[in-house]
Amino acid sequence: MAAQRIAPEHPQDAVDLLASVSFRDEPRLGDEIFAPLVEAGGALRWELLSMAQQAAIYEELVEVVEVDGHWLMMFLSQRSATHPLEVIDLFRSRILKAEALERPGAYQPTPFHWDVPLRIREDGDFLPVLRGLRDWISESESWVRHEMAARLFAAAAGGFDDAILALLREGLAGASQVSVDGVAGILRKAPRTIVYSEVPFVLEALDAAARFGDDCEQTMRGALWAATITGSRMGTPGEPFPEDVQQRDECAKIATTLPKGSPGETFYKALSESAQENIRRHAEMDARDDRREW
Repeated sequence: MAAQRIAPEHPQDAVDLLASVSFRDEPRLGDEIFAPLVEAGGALRWELLSMAQQAAIYEELVEVVEVDGHWLMMFLSQRSATHPLEVIDLFRSRILKAEALERPGAYQPTPFHWDVPLRIREDGDFLPVLRGLRDWISESESWVRHEMAARLFAAAAGGFDDAILALLREGLAGASQVSVDGVAGILRKAPRTIVYSEVPFVLEALDAAARFGDDCEQTMRGALWAATITGSRMGTPGEPFPEDVQQRDECAKIATTLPKGSPGETFYKALSESAQENIRRHAEMDARDDRREW
């Protein structure tokens, strides 16, 4: 890239050239633009761009159809460690654009896979950033926001540990159903094992949703159920998936510890029975496939 070649002797001319390139219609070109900006010890640095130039590049990032290029994700990862709100605001702008599109088509506001993770936790004040994102999800009933912003929250949180669960408990304690529904949206992207490892939290979530009636409770149950089927599954032919066995056994065990007829017991029994049904169905499919005629 020409900017990279002239950067050692003419850094300002290099950044001016870099900032002048429009890549909103060329995602690969956009990815190339960020390569020199993440090079350790390189002459081109983001800080050399003026505020207006940085804003112009961010406008391009809002418009480009996808933001999953390696170098671009490296840049956003590095930037998130020092300017987390700036990176979150970029993705919020992309999600708002997706909400406004009648047909999103190829436009993907967030990456499907965060091959280079965000580093928002490296900022000492990351929790207010995530709290703001949690509340923003609750401000709309848009499925685009609930799906994409929840995906963003999970990527930014970097795990559902005690600090993140405390943040979600704040939302569960909210005085409105939209607050609880927002937390439910986030929980759809939680790790599969959250229903086993964080039983008290799961029970709190179900109880919080029950305060607002059947629809809210069903939304929460559906979100927690969705979390159990996240990720790919691999197993041995002829054997049940280990994830189904774990769900059947763990949930059955948890259900026995809960009051009969309680929302928690009903939920965990249903999870266990669903896993057992998956095991039975896969066993039947394997048996049909193994009826050899030779």
